Amino acid sequence: MTATASNQTDTARRAEAHLWPHFSRLSAFQTESVPVITRGEGAYIYDEAGRRYLDGLSGLFVVQAGHGRQELADKEKTEIEVIEAYLPQAASQDEIEGAVTAAISETGASSMKDMGKVMKAVQAALAGKNADGRRVSEIVKAKLGG
Repeated sequence: MTATASNQTDTARRAEAHLWPHFSRLSAFQTESVPVITRGEGAYIYDEAGRRYLDGLSGLFVVQAGHGRQELADKEKTEIEVIEAYLPQAASQDEIEGAVTAAISETGASSMKDMGKVMKAVQAALAGKNADGRRVSEIVKAKLGG
């Protein structure tokens, strides 16, 4: 183990155990904690102590994604379109609001105590459509006065 556990954050301990060994020689961290990167600007990344490092690794992933090669970007876009054709279509805002209104009417819901019944009815009404549960919940709460 590198630096003592008492001066390491939980994030640093997890980084040491799972991330850094794969990309770094850890001899530099025998006396201090593994840095926890909190932000990046251009070619530099910064740790939670504000120290700046030249980021020489992320370029590897950019290059692997075809940086600057339009033909690869076009190929990926075509593949995404094919995959999206098989995914459930997203429910529109109007469809969600209509389903919520109908569910409230069908269930006789009148307060937040009835939210579970309404959510179950909305999910049934939107079966086969992709609807964000958080957004549905927000609309239900708004209509039930929550």
